[in-house]
Amino acid sequence: MDAMIELDTKRVEYLRDQNVKVDFHTTDKFYKGDVIVATKNKK
Repeated sequence: MDAMIELDTKRVEYLRDQNVKVDFHTTDKFYKGDVIVATKNKK
């Protein structure tokens, strides 16, 4: 599980570097437990 959280953290960092607004949440509603919501920032 720690490795999955680390990978998701890297995904979030990458998306933010690409000028994408990112919200990262952990939840018990999904099998994996992590949710990444990404929205492209307006210029």
